[in-house]
Amino acid sequence: MKTSLPSSVIQLINEIQENAPRNSNELAGIVNNHPVKREEILPFHTFNHAAKESYGRRELYKCNFFCIYLMSWCPGDFTAIHDHGTTQWGCVQALDDFTHRLYHFSNNYLSLIDSRPFLKGQTAAVYNNVIHMMGNAGKNNALSIHIYGTSDPQKQVARDSRIFYPELGQMTYTQGAAYMLHPENMPEQLHDFPGLDSAAREDYFNLTQLHKRDISTFKTLH
Repeated sequence: MKTSLPSSVIQLINEIQENAPRNSNELAGIVNNHPVKREEILPFHTFNHAAKESYGRRELYKCNFFCIYLMSWCPGDFTAIHDHGTTQWGCVQALDDFTHRLYHFSNNYLSLIDSRPFLKGQTAAVYNNVIHMMGNAGKNNALSIHIYGTSDPQKQVARDSRIFYPELGQMTYTQGAAYMLHPENMPEQLHDFPGLDSAAREDYFNLTQLHKRDISTFKTLH
C-alpha cells in the first residue's frame, strides 16, 4: 500500500494552506486550479473495503483546519443520505462519473431537489447543511476526493453529521463515515423522523433495489 502522497495531492494541500479558503466556493476554485491526478492517486484506493462499509474511505491528510479523503467506489457503492455536521466549508472532486442526489429537509421530511449526475472533472460544494447521497451506478470502479474544512480550529471537522435511514424512518449522528445502513453496524442511538416525500422515497428505493441491496433485512431491526 502506498504511503507517500503523490505530488498533485501535496500541491493541493500547500495551496489550501497558503490561500486559507473562507468558504466552499473559494476552496472549489483552488481544487479546480490544482486538481488531483487520478493516475497518481489510484494506488491509494480501498476498493477492497468490507461489505458493511458501503464505500471505501481513506484519510490522506488532516490538520486543525481541514482534512482530505480519497473515497473508492465499487459498482453499486452508495453513501447513506447525510449532511456534514460541523463542516463549515468543503468540496468534492469527481475523478469519475457518479450518481448524485441533493435533498431539502423541511417539516421533518426530506424532499429530492436535484438528481443531476456528478460527472468526472466536476467539483461540488460541501458545507454543514448540504444533505446529499452519492454513489457509483456505473460498471467500473470510481474515485473521488473529499475535502472538509473549518475556520474555527477549536471545532473538529466533519463531526456530528446526520445520517438518514429511510428503511427505518429514523436518523442518527456519526463522527465518521456516512455508510449506508447495514445489520452489522447498527447505531446505538436512533431518532425518529417521518421520512421521505413520495418522489424522494420512490427514487431512493429504486436506487437501493437496483443495486441488489436486500432492504427486507432492515424490517426486523426496529
